[in-house]
Amino acid sequence: MSQSLNLVSVLNFSPLSIKDALNLVSELSSSDLTASSLEEYSWCEVRNNYAEIEQRCLIVESEKRKISDLEKLRKKKGAPAADS
Repeated sequence: MSQSLNLVSVLNFSPLSIKDALNLVSELSSSDLTASSLEEYSWCEVRNNYAEIEQRCLIVESEKRKISDLEKLRKKKGAPAADS
């Protein structure tokens, strides 16, 4: 499994700016994502054009990473934990 995830990170070439990438991700909802054959992962392919060349962006969401990131944000803001 680790080798598969490393492959995904190698494919992380994108002409998008950070702002464009954040906008793209913020426009997606959970219903836009497809469950992966790998447990706790979902994904979505987004197509766009950059310099008249079609680009495909693969967005991968990890449920464990999402929960961890949300917990870190709660701690940073001093909010109670999700299970409290």
